[in-house]
Amino acid sequence: MELTPSKKLPNFSQYLATELAEAKKRTRTAWKFGIAGLGFIGAAGAAFFSQRLGWPLWVALPTFMVSTSFILNQVDLWLKKPRSTDERYYLELDAIATKYALSMNRRRLHRELDYTAAQLLEASAYYWVRIVNHLNTPAWNSDATPAHLRAIRLQTMQAATEAMREQMALCARCLAMPGHNKGTDLREVLEDTLGIDVEKILDSLRASPIMKKGIQSEHLPEIFDSSRNLAEKLKRLSGEIDQMAIENMKTFQGDGSGAVASIDAVLRGLHEVRAAETELSDGESLRERL
Repeated sequence: MELTPSKKLPNFSQYLATELAEAKKRTRTAWKFGIAGLGFIGAAGAAFFSQRLGWPLWVALPTFMVSTSFILNQVDLWLKKPRSTDERYYLELDAIATKYALSMNRRRLHRELDYTAAQLLEASAYYWVRIVNHLNTPAWNSDATPAHLRAIRLQTMQAATEAMREQMALCARCLAMPGHNKGTDLREVLEDTLGIDVEKILDSLRASPIMKKGIQSEHLPEIFDSSRNLAEKLKRLSGEIDQMAIENMKTFQGDGSGAVASIDAVLRGLHEVRAAETELSDGESLRERL
């Protein structure tokens, strides 16, 4: 699923895009053929039916394509069935991520998600982004990185991602997705075709601060303590990674003396080569004059 990032929840948009990409990798499907591939299969199958059964091509082709589509659909349903507890967990996680994505693609997530839950989700995603960005730097992720730091990197990445998944699942209880109405449809047309930020205009016209904060979910008290705890843990983890990143970069970069020595050696070598070429050239010129 393609994702339209939310300007009001930019960090959560980045996390959700990553989660959807991982979900796509995990998905097993029987529909792996492109249009050209399906066309070739259809033509080959129709030709087989026509030759074996004596059917005309205009009958064989749709018959074969319908039967093939039915079989592929059944195989696809069978492939997507969870076969373990982990697969069931990821199936539920993908469903939650898709729910957020559908709301975000309609540019309604900041309105359909409880304001406080949205702030906790965005704050958690902010620290997740900081952690991931640090862990993807050369100091943490290169051939020169010590083995114990690579192990810490993997453990930290897994812990941060699991925390974000738990946060996403908790806050999903505070996500309400009402059906479309004409006002919503008109709003989407204005935003998509004319580039008008209808929500921003409406926000400026609303006098009540409560209205500006979107909905207030009755489920917030159920998840608030757990959600805030996750956000605080991610903040603390981000702070530790920030500090270690500074120390690791100093070790990784050094004081520059090694690089300076290497450049000096190259310069000396180039100078010696040029001196030798000059001496050889002068010798040849002397022989020509004699």
